Amino acid sequence: MFFMLYDSSDEKIDFYIIYAREGTWGLGLRHLDTSSDSLTVQTVMSISLEGCPKQCSSHGDWHILQSIFLIGSNAAAILPAYWSLQQKAFAEWILFTSSGIASGIYHACDVGTWYEQGHISQTRLRVQDVFAMTDSPTRILTQWNRNNQPVGDSSSLLAGFLGQVASNFGNFPVLYENWTQVPEQYKNNVYVNTLQANFVVNDEKHKQYILGSLGKKWKDKRCRLFDKYHNWELSVEENIQNHPPHIPQDHWAIFVRYRRTTKAMDIANKNATNRAKLVIPHILGSKTLARKRDELETIHGREFSRAEMYQLSHKKPDGTFVNEEARELHEKLHEEMQHFSENEAFLRVCGKEHPSYVCGMGLGVSPSQIIGSSSGATSSTTSFESNERIEQMQAEIQTLKAQVAEIDSLKAQVAEVDVLKQHIAFLMQRAKGDETPDLESLVNKRSSEGSHMPEGRNSPATI
Repeated sequence: MFFMLYDSSDEKIDFYIIYAREGTWGLGLRHLDTSSDSLTVQTVMSISLEGCPKQCSSHGDWHILQSIFLIGSNAAAILPAYWSLQQKAFAEWILFTSSGIASGIYHACDVGTWYEQGHISQTRLRVQDVFAMTDSPTRILTQWNRNNQPVGDSSSLLAGFLGQVASNFGNFPVLYENWTQVPEQYKNNVYVNTLQANFVVNDEKHKQYILGSLGKKWKDKRCRLFDKYHNWELSVEENIQNHPPHIPQDHWAIFVRYRRTTKAMDIANKNATNRAKLVIPHILGSKTLARKRDELETIHGREFSRAEMYQLSHKKPDGTFVNEEARELHEKLHEEMQHFSENEAFLRVCGKEHPSYVCGMGLGVSPSQIIGSSSGATSSTTSFESNERIEQMQAEIQTLKAQVAEIDSLKAQVAEVDVLKQHIAFLMQRAKGDETPDLESLVNKRSSEGSHMPEGRNSPATI
């Protein structure tokens, strides 16, 4: 970093920061004169960005003329070359001609390097080309949508580059159980020295997407590596000896021992079960939903909803869905959207959204971004959960009512049995010739018991 003091006086100071690196800068002013008069004077600071201040390099008009005259001066070799040809001095003619052409090409390339900084050009690159230009000052511009997802042609290049970076376990060792345990120092080092060295990315939300994508690719690569080199029929020690050549044995040993724990196997089985439920493929190939949406919005000049993107990404060119499950899900969404918002319809049909992946939006989008704010997301989710809770409580109330009715019916049957017992006792006493009980008092007693029964219930008939 270089500072250049261009002009200064008692009232004004001009200075330039040459070759300033992109990022967040903090600038402050301090009064050297702390007298009371100096404190009443207002200080004004003006900041501007210039390609080259005061024509300090080839970006000035003088250097443009200088480069033109420098290249044109090589035309002077035409005169001696012509004279040599007239004199049939072919050796001299070849010498003068080749010298003039070589000098012209050299100065033209030299001038081109003057304009390299700040110049934007379009070219086709592969992932290997990006790694090859790591030491070059050239960087790739990235384009991001309103949801902070990469779009445009550079998005596929960025995705491929991130895949290669995540596959290098020298960047993120394989020994950690999950992405959250990878030290932040490793992540920041890769982001600054690898990503920012090749791509123009400075936004914190863009960094969050990049690190999230790296974590997903790192996890997937670890799983493929384990399936390739691990054999369940061998012992732990035998599998440790069979470590990949590019992975240190001690790192591989920690990884293998973790993957053979009950916890890791349960997680793997659960993930396999969840993957088996993914029976609806899409037709976009390697193109992301974000990139496809950006292309459509650029062409049509309007926003595309989640439901529209689901339909476009799951329909074949002939207009039919990729399978019956995709068609049924689309119909359910359409039906739910007749009564609820689009986001709530997706929640009802597809279930709870993933924290970093929303159905119909792609990687890097959280539910709070779709709703508009965290409070809105919470409100929508709470509303849906409240409706489910109310329906559940209503079902429980109906069940309790049925149980109460059944209990009342049993009580009535017990009362009838008691009356029958009393009647049988009366008849038995009469048959033995015992003193005849007062049937009227018995009936009155029964009537008195019946009066205490709940209203609306029929009293059992007396004999």
